[in-house]
Amino acid sequence: KFHLKMGINISLVKRMGKFSLANYVAGLLASTPLLILPIIIVNSIGATAAAYYYIDAMMFGLLITIPTSVSQSLLTEGSHDETALRQHILKASKITFLFLIPSVLIMVMFGNLILQFFGKNYAEDAFRFLQIISISAFFMPIVLFGNSILRIYHKIWALIILNFLGCVIILGSCYLLIFQQKID
Repeated sequence: KFHLKMGINISLVKRMGKFSLANYVAGLLASTPLLILPIIIVNSIGATAAAYYYIDAMMFGLLITIPTSVSQSLLTEGSHDETALRQHILKASKITFLFLIPSVLIMVMFGNLILQFFGKNYAEDAFRFLQIISISAFFMPIVLFGNSILRIYHKIWALIILNFLGCVIILGSCYLLIFQQKID
């Protein structure tokens, strides 16, 4: 004598809603610099500089798909088995740097050839910035793995605060560098 009864656990939905909203806010804060920087560059330096930045940012985006994908796997594996989190982090680090090191080297050494597809000016004027941001890709696993670890341990407020600070530091630093560029 089995009776099917439908119902909604309101307290569970509220907890999940708060957790999901907080994760959304953290993700939005993490992506804000990439969304706002082109606008700042257009308004401060001009459309040409923004075009150079945008192409380099897209190439950087290709580089960070490696640690981004691996960090998602780390989140999944770590959530499933927190006791083996250390081993998951080591495995994720090995996989990430196995692919990231040669990818960054290609961008640093041959990025100007890739930029040639967008025009000679891109290869000349955007290559130095591409080299710099390509090297910065080595720091992305720290941020992305840290975000995954905070999510595994449900430290969502810490995640929001760290992503907010990262957003402010990146945008503030870029604004200061652009301001300095305009003065020179």
